[in-house]
Amino acid sequence: MDCATVSIDIDDYCTELSKTTPTARKEHKCHECYRQIKVGETYERVTVAFDGTVATNKTCCDCVSIREAFFSDGYYFERIMEDFEEHVSECRGDIAEEQMIKLTPRAKGIVADMMERYLEEGE
Repeated sequence: MDCATVSIDIDDYCTELSKTTPTARKEHKCHECYRQIKVGETYERVTVAFDGTVATNKTCCDCVSIREAFFSDGYYFERIMEDFEEHVSECRGDIAEEQMIKLTPRAKGIVADMMERYLEEGE
């Protein structure tokens, strides 16, 4: 298995209506890791249309860095962390170093924690 990127079988596509990287004027919750995006922090805001519905997804910079480093074939909003954790498990905790260097410091910690959990469970 190629552990450099996450392989997701995308069966439906949404239409991106807008994509911005604003600075938070109030706190928001990341739709991927669920942590609070603090006032003054930059985040990604994407509005999409899917199946007759319009939705806005807010993603912290750390989750964006994981998505950009590991998801080359597509992704589902609100499933990045779940799909990535499954990827770590499938790769037996062996994550490519060239992908790790692309991550924010906090994202590196998140990935390292996932790798450690996998290794602890595997023992």
